[in-house]
Amino acid sequence: MRAEPSRVEPHSSADTDLDSWLAQRGLLNHDILCNQLLVELAAAKKDPQDHPLMRLTLWVRREAEYRTWLSSTVEVLSLAHVLDSPLFETWNQHTKTVFRPIFHGMFLAVSGIHKRVDELNRLLTEALSQGNCLLQIPQEMRTEQDFVRVHERLEQFSSAISSLPKEIGDF
Repeated sequence: MRAEPSRVEPHSSADTDLDSWLAQRGLLNHDILCNQLLVELAAAKKDPQDHPLMRLTLWVRREAEYRTWLSSTVEVLSLAHVLDSPLFETWNQHTKTVFRPIFHGMFLAVSGIHKRVDELNRLLTEALSQGNCLLQIPQEMRTEQDFVRVHERLEQFSSAISSLPKEIGDF
């Protein structure tokens, strides 16, 4: 039986971290990747020789931003943050300190989050590799299949981002 996730109380640092992480997720996945880059690639696929790849050129330069965001994922989503919720307000600080690593360890054991983040890093590496390969091909020699390969990798990466939890303890 799965327990329902507890949302941390508003204005806690965990809530702020989660809100910031979610905002960054929205920017990187939906705004940049889906609404800009995938749209550009779909248009370019129809006319491979006559479409500049401005958004792809900019996207491959954002690798550090994606890696930094991914590296914060485990900490931000940790179940240990539920200790800051009203559910545990009767616990003193010492008790919370003792249980915080236990809750975090339980989160790591049950969620498989490290495996998911590793997979996201692998997908990002593959998408960047495919994107850089496409950018190296002279524009007049690009084929529809070149765009399809990049588009598929980016869609896989985007789907994996979308599959991440949106709340602390939601795994």
